[in-house]
Amino acid sequence: MKLNLAVGLSISLLFFIDHAHQRASAFRVTWPSSRYRETEREQSQAAAMAEVAPSCKSLECPAYESIHRDKDYEIRRYNGTVWMSTVPPIKNISFVGATKTGFLSLFDYIQGQNTEQAKVPMTAPVLTGIFPSRGPFCESSFVVSFYVPEKFQEKPPEAEKSLALKAKKWDIVYAAVRRFGGYVTDSNIGEEAAKLQASLIDTPWADAISKSQQRIAEGHHDREGKDPSLFSVAQYNSPFEFKNRVNEIWMLFQMEKLTHPSHRSISHI
Repeated sequence: MKLNLAVGLSISLLFFIDHAHQRASAFRVTWPSSRYRETEREQSQAAAMAEVAPSCKSLECPAYESIHRDKDYEIRRYNGTVWMSTVPPIKNISFVGATKTGFLSLFDYIQGQNTEQAKVPMTAPVLTGIFPSRGPFCESSFVVSFYVPEKFQEKPPEAEKSLALKAKKWDIVYAAVRRFGGYVTDSNIGEEAAKLQASLIDTPWADAISKSQQRIAEGHHDREGKDPSLFSVAQYNSPFEFKNRVNEIWMLFQMEKLTHPSHRSISHI
């Protein structure tokens, strides 16, 4: 079953819109130079070969089970985890701008601006959930999240009110994931999300993803009032790391019954 057309149009919109702060026309795709494309391609290939993001060797990352791997995507299963997230969602025309705003609040939190004045270790990835706007010059909604380290999972310190952060508990959730290299920009996230979406068409996962995203597109919220996203961008590196950068597009979905014949569980930490 093909993914919902309305969802596809929403995701593709991000690729074709060049935001107002860029010099190019608002409706023109900005292509990088051939040299830049080659560098991106090499980094993407290197990232795709790595089973675990290199950053996870030095930083704590959420554990998951790899349910299925394909050359263009991976299906993962995340068990219940706690994330510290921006609440309410950040309204912005720019993914980069919204992520920076959210991360600054999260950074203050881990530096001790919480009820216990605790220093919270940095983890990876920084995850930005995106609910795209319906028009080219409208603000989108972004939720920037930080995976709470295992030490604080059971009872994370509350953030100071001025930071507008709240701990959110994830139930078991599945993620369709596409990995890519280089720096994340306002112009390449839509392209990568569209590639992930295209690779999932007519797969055993398409129906579950379509149903989950259809509920989001119709404006439904879950029982805890969370603001869901059509897709999320996971960034594993510091801005000062120039090589071997790893980023991922996540499409989160629910799946009541796993029946895929190639199912195998591989634990990652």
